[in-house]
Amino acid sequence: MDDTSSTLRSHGGDIALNFLATPFRKVLNLFGIQVMGLSTYKSLMKQADRNNKAVRESKKVNKLQARFATPLLVQQIELGEFCLENISANSKAVVFARGTESLTAATVLGNKLKVNVVCDVLEVLDYNQRVAHRNAPDSVRLMVESAQAKMLTRCDHVLTVSNSVSKCLAKIGVKSGIMNQWHVGNTYQEMPEITEILKGKENVIVINCLQNEIGPLESALEGFATADLKNSICLIAGRVNPPHFEEHIKKLISEPRFGDRVHILGLLDANSYGTVLAHANAGLVTLDPKIGNHNASFPNRVVDYAAFGVPICTPALPDIMAEQKLTGYLSLVDDVRNPNDWSNAIKQALKTPKTKLKPILAARNWAKSFLKTLGNADEVFLIDSSWGWHGNRIKRQIMAILEDGRSVTYISRHFVLKENGRRHRNDDAPYNVEHFKTIEDLAKRPAWTE
Repeated sequence: MDDTSSTLRSHGGDIALNFLATPFRKVLNLFGIQVMGLSTYKSLMKQADRNNKAVRESKKVNKLQARFATPLLVQQIELGEFCLENISANSKAVVFARGTESLTAATVLGNKLKVNVVCDVLEVLDYNQRVAHRNAPDSVRLMVESAQAKMLTRCDHVLTVSNSVSKCLAKIGVKSGIMNQWHVGNTYQEMPEITEILKGKENVIVINCLQNEIGPLESALEGFATADLKNSICLIAGRVNPPHFEEHIKKLISEPRFGDRVHILGLLDANSYGTVLAHANAGLVTLDPKIGNHNASFPNRVVDYAAFGVPICTPALPDIMAEQKLTGYLSLVDDVRNPNDWSNAIKQALKTPKTKLKPILAARNWAKSFLKTLGNADEVFLIDSSWGWHGNRIKRQIMAILEDGRSVTYISRHFVLKENGRRHRNDDAPYNVEHFKTIEDLAKRPAWTE
């Protein structure tokens, strides 16, 4: 690499500015991305080259590098470059983007292969209303949002998770179908290490999914403590992030009033999670309707609880309230920042025996509708900018594709687990490519939540 091709570092990985000379640039130009930010940055770097190396490495230039090399932008470009250089098709294919964060890579790969692109939109487009990347610089955030919106209008088909997200997409001229989140089943193998924790507990309260500082986790925990339930335990089945918030929660639940009744289990495999839900008496949905992405969601955790017949404590999110299947399941939390409201909802939920609630599973015809969006392609390239899949939605999608006699190539970023249990980029092998041709191939894969 010459002096004019400076290198940006993000998450321990390098990305060279000379990616603009690749075919990737041609696709980006279709969406005006160069005009919206990268061209400005490139001009700044040329100006620096006209000076001297000391100026180029000055604090001012380093600040500009840091500003533009945010993960929001870099992870999409890196994965797109990897797909362009390493993925080819020998049969009729379709490219499937899991979430809008994967859409850039999916679009450039679809352009290379000259095949259709399908996107499964999992969240609202506005990063200000989301957890990940909400603090990215406005210039980068707006550039990415605009590019994703434009790419969505060019997708051959768009899926999403709820009516609320579908309405948001309609405002930018994108027509979308809704694939509901319901499970196809709730089988699991009892895990002794989980049942040992639950031994002798009359009331088992579960808080599922990644918990972060913008959600009402702390208020929910305070509500659990206020409820003062006998023989009770509260299990957090998921990560608490970022690290400083996790430490804050650990300090909170160590206080005497919690009495060692709250346990952070972290990510669980399917059997451990199934064991937790099978013993649960109430499931909490720690979302805030005032946050746009929360309000527009139909959360996986609701489906997880309902599949096991677990009463649900939740704020009145529009798509949850509109689902008639959930009649009898819900205990509403009026103000998610008020611990007393959580306490009241938990007590109400515990008055509903699980034996009165029929587990809700997926309708049998969902797969036919989903497969129709993929056309008659023999091979599906599933692009995922996250660090490996999680949850039943993507598992169901892949299983449906395989059962229909098609193959799946799953492409994602690769990670390693550090001592603190956090996932970090694997610099030795930053990308993960998995090939599935049969259900048996899928069965060999590690647990969905790993």
